[in-house]
Amino acid sequence: MSMDMTATAFVSPQRLLEYMADLLDLGGEMGFSDAPPEVYRRARRAVRKIKGLEVEMEDVGRTGKQRKFVIAGISDMSANDYTFALRSGRLISIADYFLEKYNRTLRFPLMPVIEIKPGRNTFVPAELLT
Repeated sequence: MSMDMTATAFVSPQRLLEYMADLLDLGGEMGFSDAPPEVYRRARRAVRKIKGLEVEMEDVGRTGKQRKFVIAGISDMSANDYTFALRSGRLISIADYFLEKYNRTLRFPLMPVIEIKPGRNTFVPAELLT
């Protein structure tokens, strides 16, 4: 039996950061902790390998809902740098938003954020995806 493997990717269930660390040969997601800026640039180039992957987002709001998304892309900006406007009009970074709304300090705020809804500018921290 022959199979065309060019359009198929077998990815074992794991945290997205762990998968990206494997792609970048960092020895696990903690390799991002004290990584030089070059590692983050290389992480952005990993988009070819992660685009189209189906991921689940950690339930930070404790809603009990499993939210699934398909990775549409990866930003050039980190969770510290990417800002958006709240309904009040105030600009806030993704890292500050998670801290204020969910009391969640991101472990890797310098990682590029992941686009999960193309065309709607919806980005989430990679560390929240599995």
